[in-house]
This record gives sequence, structure tokens and C-alpha cells, in this order.
Amino acid sequence: EKIIQQIQKMRNSYEIDHLLEPGLIPVLKGEIIGYTGDTGSLSGPHLHFELRDQINRPFNPLTTNLGEFLVDTKKPIPKKIAFIPKSLNTKINGTNNISIYDMNEKKKNNYYLNDTVYIMGNFGIALNIIDEVDKQPFSYGIYSIDLFVDSLYQYGIKFDKTSFDQASQSYIERDYNLIVNNKGEFYRLFKSKYENNYFIDDRSKEFTYFEKGVHSFKILVKDINQ
Repeated sequence: EKIIQQIQKMRNSYEIDHLLEPGLIPVLKGEIIGYTGDTGSLSGPHLHFELRDQINRPFNPLTTNLGEFLVDTKKPIPKKIAFIPKSLNTKINGTNNISIYDMNEKKKNNYYLNDTVYIMGNFGIALNIIDEVDKQPFSYGIYSIDLFVDSLYQYGIKFDKTSFDQASQSYIERDYNLIVNNKGEFYRLFKSKYENNYFIDDRSKEFTYFEKGVHSFKILVKDINQ
């Protein structure tokens, strides 16, 4: 607190962004480093916590042994799936509109559509899904998603690391059009033309297209506990 107050006074600003010099605030295992609070419009008490690698890139702290302290027996829960036209000539069940369907659990942790979707042309898939953690009030984001069509790899994302140079791409994998139209938050399972961040698997495609016939797709979603 004293150090922060000194920097605020020096810069004549309450809001600061400062990279602390190594060794300035030594921390020992088991030592309290902060308290959570619940003020303003927050949905619950929480503390922003971040780890970075040697070249200052943030990475997922739960990929370290810190993940051992997170009790999580709950699996990700898919809510809805969207099929999105990727060209003016695309038809999804006869129209050029986005089609959204509820996901139904038929076997434990396996979700299906009740019917066949008829698609002509280039299209993309998006998934509305949440993850819950034991004894926590929040819904969390997922850790990884992989899409397969006819067992062929189409798209993959894994939230392991990022970079401040890629700040403008932080949410580019979400479908903004569905959010602003109050349809919910969907993870895109297709790569944007301008997308180039550490999250996305290099094999990911910009859209899906297959010849006439019956095809199957599978989406594999995991949380940090796999």
C-alpha cells in the first residue's frame, strides 16, 4: 500500500499501471497477499490474480500446481449451439439466417441435437456453454474446445497463454453479433480472417463446407481438470 501511494503521488494519478521491480515486495509461501471485497456492481467477492512468464506474457495460473487447490467435480454444461451462414448463398434449414438450437443431455455428459440440420454452403458453428466449480457462485469460462466434422479436425482453442500485444484479440473468438442481439455469449468454432492469437490451434479453419450427403460433427469441451 505504501509503495502504491508513493507511485500515485509521484504521477499525480489515482489510477496507475506500474511494473514492480523484482524483489521489491518479496512474497513467501502461505503469506496473505490480498483480500477480496464486494463493492459496486460486482457479482460477488473476487480478486484479480495474474501470473506472467519470463518475457511478461500472462498465462493460465491453473496450469501450475495452483490448480491442485481448486476443487472441481463439475463438468462443462453446453446450453445452445448456433449454425452461422458464412456467405450470402448459404442456406441453413432453407434460410440465410443464424439457426440456434438447445442442447439436450441424453447420456451423462454427452449432449445431442434432436434433429438433423440441413445446410448448403459455407457455415460456422458457435457454442454457448458454461463451466461451474464446486462451492463457487460464478459461472466460469471453459479451458479448451475442439471441433471435428466427420472425424476431421476443424477448429481448436485452448486458454493457456496470451500476450499484451494481442489485447485487441482477447474476445475475438466470441461471436459479437450474437451478444449484441441478446442471444447469449457463444464461442466461435471457426477462425476469424484477422485472428492470430495464442489461443487458437494453427489447424483451425475459417469456415466449414462439405459435399452433399449426411455428415456428423463432434465438439469436445474440457475444463482445467480435463
